[in-house]
Amino acid sequence: MISQIGSRYAKALFEVSESAKNSDAVLGDLRSLGEAVSKNADVKAFLNSPIVSQADKAKIFAPLKGKFSAPVENLLNVLNDKDRLAFAGEIAEAFEALIDEKNGVTRGVVRSAAALDPEQRKNLEETVRKVTGKQVILKFDVDPTLMGGLVATVGGWTFDDSLTSHLTSLKEGLGH
Repeated sequence: MISQIGSRYAKALFEVSESAKNSDAVLGDLRSLGEAVSKNADVKAFLNSPIVSQADKAKIFAPLKGKFSAPVENLLNVLNDKDRLAFAGEIAEAFEALIDEKNGVTRGVVRSAAALDPEQRKNLEETVRKVTGKQVILKFDVDPTLMGGLVATVGGWTFDDSLTSHLTSLKEGLGH
């Protein structure tokens, strides 16, 4: 979940990058940065630690100077000054959501009991596109706990057509 702090920084960065017309470069930089911070528990713990000085936190990004676009470098400086470098992952996620919204894209996750073949994936993407009226980017995961069927979560709604869900409904229906 994205905090209000992450959302505010992302919105400000989005406005700056849109006016400079370099949103794609900023998005690429943020993805790299966000992944490095979010996926590495040691880095995240280091950045969240109150006993680590801001100067020491800044040193972790020193080798990356000049590798990012100007808006992202400025963001890193501001985040360090405000002791908020740990929010980099959230900011990246929120920024990507703003880009998606601007481009009419919605993202979602489909969990299925077994891997879906390319034809099934294509049909599912087309169905979701028709329902949402947006371009769709789906991530497909296998979740054997579903026993059968699938659960699709897209843009705030969830469609649960799993065997687990059907069995639960049947059990509740028989119980009354």
